[in-house]
Amino acid sequence: MEIIPAIIPRSLEDIREKLSLVRGVAPVVQIDITDGVFAGKPSWPFGDETTFQRMVSEAEGLPFWEDFIFEVDFMIARTEERAEDFFRTGFSRAVFHFGAVENMRAALSIARQYDVEAGIALLPSEDPEILKEYEGEFQFVQVMGIGRIGFQGERYDERALHTVSRVREIFPDIIISVDGGISERTATLFRDAGADRLVAGSAIFHTDDPREAFHRLSAIAH
Repeated sequence: MEIIPAIIPRSLEDIREKLSLVRGVAPVVQIDITDGVFAGKPSWPFGDETTFQRMVSEAEGLPFWEDFIFEVDFMIARTEERAEDFFRTGFSRAVFHFGAVENMRAALSIARQYDVEAGIALLPSEDPEILKEYEGEFQFVQVMGIGRIGFQGERYDERALHTVSRVREIFPDIIISVDGGISERTATLFRDAGADRLVAGSAIFHTDDPREAFHRLSAIAH
């Protein structure tokens, strides 16, 4: 099972600082982009469009771009309008949320155009049956382990365990990621429910030793 550190970036420097804490131990990192409309408070790159556009034009790259696979979790309204810019900056995985995209099929199509591995997110309250309409168009499912998305340190939602199990029943071979509410205790629960990836923010970065926290979660995953 893959452990993926998650960052809700306050700034580009915040991304750089947190990446440096897991550089060399975590091959994949998820960057959560929130807009204060669909979820959370506005994160980077909101308020720093000049720097971001330099990345879009490939004049500048993401920090440590040679050391990580970057996954973007789009928690922004009208995701389709911004997705291409993020893909141009070097993100190779993407998570799309119902309610944040106006047309899920169009969003998945944009990801295919950029050869981006696409996932669809499900809240603990959402029925996995809704994924059947898009079968074959996405590569993984991200079950949200919390009810209030866009914030770190939230308590996990027990309904997410059932959602993971149900996704596994419907799609036996799909990759299942769980994002939110991850701890050493819940990591075991989600692993046993059928998860393949665990996305952890506060469980890694809100500790005295993020590298050690990553290794502890990895030990559970294996």
